[in-house]
Amino acid sequence: MIPIRWRLTIFHSVMTLLIAAGLVIGVFIVLIWAVESEVGDRAEIRAEEAAQIVQTRGTLDEADLERLSGNGVEIIVRDAQGIPVLEPQNELPERIDDRPVWEKALELGGPFGETVSVRSTLFPPPNPEFRTYERVFVHAIPVEPVGSPIRVVEARIPYDSIGSSLLPVVPLAGLAVVGSLLSIGGSYILTRKAFAPVNAVVQSTREITESNLSQRLPVKSRRDEISRLAMTFNDLLSRLEVAFREREEVLESQRRFVADASHELRTPLTSILGYSRLLKQWGLEDPDAARESVASIEQQAAHMYRLVENLLSLARGDEAGALDLQPHDLRVVVSRAMETGLATAGGRVVLRDDSDETAVMALIDPDALYQAATILIDNAIKYTPPGGSVTVAARNDRRGPQLVVADTGIGIPSEHLPHLFERFYRVDQARSQGGTGLGLAIAQQIVALHGGTIEVESASGQGSTFTICLPQPPAHRTSRLVS
Repeated sequence: MIPIRWRLTIFHSVMTLLIAAGLVIGVFIVLIWAVESEVGDRAEIRAEEAAQIVQTRGTLDEADLERLSGNGVEIIVRDAQGIPVLEPQNELPERIDDRPVWEKALELGGPFGETVSVRSTLFPPPNPEFRTYERVFVHAIPVEPVGSPIRVVEARIPYDSIGSSLLPVVPLAGLAVVGSLLSIGGSYILTRKAFAPVNAVVQSTREITESNLSQRLPVKSRRDEISRLAMTFNDLLSRLEVAFREREEVLESQRRFVADASHELRTPLTSILGYSRLLKQWGLEDPDAARESVASIEQQAAHMYRLVENLLSLARGDEAGALDLQPHDLRVVVSRAMETGLATAGGRVVLRDDSDETAVMALIDPDALYQAATILIDNAIKYTPPGGSVTVAARNDRRGPQLVVADTGIGIPSEHLPHLFERFYRVDQARSQGGTGLGLAIAQQIVALHGGTIEVESASGQGSTFTICLPQPPAHRTSRLVS
């Protein structure tokens, strides 16, 4: 495939050559027409002048022939049979046309002129059998002088003078050729310069790979189409760089998630496998070993079940499943979660409901938000020493409805707060308490699907406060529901 710059250069060159050739040909045709018109007019004028002299005096003398025969003109006077009455100044070429002009003029009975071909005597050929020809314009006028045999007067002018008249065309053609060559060269240089940024863009684009998306295309000017194209490519590269970075972060998160999930599943599976072997070897002979093995297997299977359920919950949340959002009072959700929390606490810690007295309305999926609330309450109970307290509240805040879970537990060091909602993240092994490390990630995912956020305030040894902030519901819907 021919490059675009060569196609443009060829097209421009062809058009330039066609225009130059058309101009030269047009000038040449105009000059030929002008010369032929001048030759015909000159022959007609000389023939009329000679005819007037013959008609008046009956003949032409040598002075008349010499005067009328200047500038290449030949004057011939003939009788009725076409025989020259006077010798011409020069030897006349032999005519090769079928009928002579004088005969047509006599037949017409008036002036008659045309171009004829004659054998040339200007450049005699070396071989007598080879003859050259030239074009001559002949203008004949019939006359009838008294007492004279002359019946026709001819004026002949050869077209060899056209060559000198067309000499201006030669430099014009030369100028056209030179101009065409300059135009072609300028066109090539211009297109090459115009496409130089394109080559730079192509070269830079070939060097860009997935590993160096931070590289950008060169932009020398912001005023032409190529620069705007390069800027558009740079914007695209910026978006691709962000997308690839996000993709790498997601892939890294997925790899870490799979590794952590594999580790979490391998631990109970190892325990189950060990107790199964113990049960197989000693279960029939030692009832205590059998009971211990079965209890441990049941405990580890329950742990695996919770882990799998949590993983399924996260997977469903990652698929962005639609929630059934309906207007509900958050105090009802708090009340349900408190009942579950009281059963979990078993009197070890004190649970208090500190919700507002008025309704706290929000657009929520009550079951999903109940799950998030129970996760927060369960964590608060788990990390609060015996005799401590956990306070749960549904409140109307100026930013929107909130669900707050505060405890008087061991707290969380500040350096761990940014990572608290990462999957499988644990502050330390002492705080694991047999959990899966997925609860807070699930709670955050549920709140995010509601369009809300979770805020954490905590310090080591000073307890923790988790606040679920939900979007402000539409005013008209809230007022209608409150009423």
